[in-house]
Amino acid sequence: MNFKKQFKSFTVFLLIVTAIVLLSKSSNAQNWVSQNSGTTNTLHAVWFTDNLKGFTVGDLGTIRYTTNGGAAWLAINGVTNEDLHDVAFVSASTGIIVGDNGRVYRTTNGGTTWVQQTSGITNNLRTVSFGANNMVYAAGVDGVIIRSTNGGVSWSSVTPGSTRFRGSSAAGSKVWLVGDGGV
Repeated sequence: MNFKKQFKSFTVFLLIVTAIVLLSKSSNAQNWVSQNSGTTNTLHAVWFTDNLKGFTVGDLGTIRYTTNGGAAWLAINGVTNEDLHDVAFVSASTGIIVGDNGRVYRTTNGGTTWVQQTSGITNNLRTVSFGANNMVYAAGVDGVIIRSTNGGVSWSSVTPGSTRFRGSSAAGSKVWLVGDGGV
């Protein structure tokens, strides 16, 4: 199930705002509550694998995680100093982070460790989505699109698009990309 793209009746919803603060809201509350992310770096994406465990990524290699629904966030240090722009999981254990200079990181142990994968590109990646049958798509600036057919272990370039891609969603064998100029 794609928790990033669908807001179901989770106990906690998270919204990333420009730099330091995460906001949360219970499904029936009227007001958002500010939660300290523990960083002053700009955060770009958030993904929850269940109601309690989530990850957020941002500038200067920021990776933070929570195991209590966002009440407290802890750092995962030493992965990279590059800006990170998106995070997605296909299961509680397997996830991908993408960022500047073609950086792709993969975890198979629920985010405890992140291993850099060879993307074959140097373009900044802005978005990543899992499709069916171990397909993973990532896209970014200059219309770059890369694809993995083995869950993010290896990557190959796809015929590039014509715009800067900023978001993606995949379902089954299809992927949708959005970006600059109404694309």
